[in-house]
Amino acid sequence: MTDKPPAFEYVPLRGTYYRGNFAIQCARSLMSGDGLIVVREPSNSHDCNAIQVFYEHQCIGYVGREYACDIAPWMDQGWYFMTHVMENYVCGVPTHVHLDMKMIPIDRPNKEATTEQEKVLEHET
Repeated sequence: MTDKPPAFEYVPLRGTYYRGNFAIQCARSLMSGDGLIVVREPSNSHDCNAIQVFYEHQCIGYVGREYACDIAPWMDQGWYFMTHVMENYVCGVPTHVHLDMKMIPIDRPNKEATTEQEKVLEHET
């Protein structure tokens, strides 16, 4: 690995359907630029590289597995990723979510980002 992780663009949000109606509606309402919080979930029995995606303390899904395998090792080394919605392709199917994210590495998270992530982690335990 290099010294600093790359930025990741067009990272898909996956698994929203399985999180329930509230998560679906929340994800469908997001707009380009809206901030998201990503949290590693190494104990996930389906994927050891799992990365949860939160919006306002609600888990709305996961980073797509095809990206999580590249991003998770960086997070395990202590890197944080400032994450926001790139595009949300809302279609006519009410249970369908097609949302892409951009994840930018930050080596020293600002106090606000750290506090938000801590709140999410506390809420999960």
